[in-house]
Amino acid sequence: MSKPELRNVSNAVLPWSDGCMTAKIWQKGKRVVVSVPELDIVVMAGPSQRPACDYSAPY
Repeated sequence: MSKPELRNVSNAVLPWSDGCMTAKIWQKGKRVVVSVPELDIVVMAGPSQRPACDYSAPY
């Protein structure tokens, strides 16, 4: 089974990587998906998701 082709994908070079890594950004429905293939990371965010970090929490 083949993967579906992604459309409207934006590429952003990660400045701290000296141009070796890129983030791929696209939208799927109401969610925004960001992937860094070189690090095997995929993050999705949308209106129904809670924040991954709560910066207002005391440390």
